[in-house]
Amino acid sequence: MNTPEPGILDPVPPVARYLAFSLRDSRHLSPCLQALPSLVDGIGQHLASALDTSIPGLEPFPSYDGDGFAVPSTPMALWCWMRGEDRGALFHRSRQLIQALVPALALESAADAFVHAGGRDLTGYEDGTENPEGEAAVVAALVRGRRKGMNASSYVAVQQWVHDLDRFWGHVPA
Repeated sequence: MNTPEPGILDPVPPVARYLAFSLRDSRHLSPCLQALPSLVDGIGQHLASALDTSIPGLEPFPSYDGDGFAVPSTPMALWCWMRGEDRGALFHRSRQLIQALVPALALESAADAFVHAGGRDLTGYEDGTENPEGEAAVVAALVRGRRKGMNASSYVAVQQWVHDLDRFWGHVPA
């Protein structure tokens, strides 16, 4: 098996940044992307299309709607999960990445993440308690037995939620 993408099977780091980029000008993709492997891993379906290539299993996320709700599909050309131990150092690394990708890609969003209360979200919910561990995690998270160069790769589907914490708690916590 090939080496998995960094971070897929590693413990959650103390801090992280999630950066989403849209395609600005595909004429500049090649030189900009030459810097990418030293900074992050992975590309999105829109970026693969702009590079006139396809990646088996990489497809746009569908949108959903129903009575009183809508879950839009907002695909990005590139989504980066940057991990670290120090928020300042991570911020500067993300700035380096953003500069390396101009003028081909434009930053659309940046979200900071951090470990809180031993791994709980800000509402107190503990996520990931049902995640497999050990060999079961490898089987669940990594591609195997597909086209050459695909082994140990993975896919990500990202959801971003906006929480009204005051409404959730009914008050502002102390």
